[in-house]
Amino acid sequence: METENLSPRPSGVLLSRRFLALIEVVLAAFAGSLFAPLLLEPLGVSVGRALNDSKVLGLLLFADATCTIGLLWIMQRLRGKNLASLGWLRGNQSSELRIGFQVLPGLILLMFLLSLFFEVFLPDWVTEQNPLLALIQSPTDVMIFIAASIYAGGVKEELQRGFIIERFEDSLGGAVWGVVVWSLVFGALHYTQGIDNSIKAGCLGLVLGILYWKRRRLEGPIIAHALFDVVVVLLVYLFPELAGTG
Repeated sequence: METENLSPRPSGVLLSRRFLALIEVVLAAFAGSLFAPLLLEPLGVSVGRALNDSKVLGLLLFADATCTIGLLWIMQRLRGKNLASLGWLRGNQSSELRIGFQVLPGLILLMFLLSLFFEVFLPDWVTEQNPLLALIQSPTDVMIFIAASIYAGGVKEELQRGFIIERFEDSLGGAVWGVVVWSLVFGALHYTQGIDNSIKAGCLGLVLGILYWKRRRLEGPIIAHALFDVVVVLLVYLFPELAGTG
């Protein structure tokens, strides 16, 4: 007598839903970086100069962030939602601000401990010069990087993270997988800054992803991320040796 398979196979509707969610995740992760250079090319902006010119890099980061946020908005609207439904709410803003400031010291300590770990145990992995931070040479550069830290680092990347975690929770195996997978990808996307900095970025993303997953609010992670990036920019400007340029 044949035993029936009690575990039903995913229906066509479920498979379609998962495929759509996967497409949305890929678009959220990479489309902005692909579209941004296309938007800048008619303006005569050479993307190849991004690692040599802070103004070009700033334009690229802002274009990338704007394209990504626009795509997130479109994909949310196609589902009858908006960006606020990802966790950008109106209530308890003072509490969110406080949480962002409370998380900041922990992020700084984590990055310091990771830097110490690489210096002691994996010195060959330590990046001698971070090519992006090395562009911070003048007050103008500082202003460009601070603006990018808030808009691209804080707002765009945390909206992106919240969107991807939500899609994983809805259709791709759960929010925990979303936190883990996107933290790995987020770190890999920082590979141009060096292996050690790539791993640090992944760990930073993991902490912020857990913060979002546990609370389902975007403001706290946005504030913490933006503040962390701003602190890094100011420290590198004041102490150029941190970027390997001193």
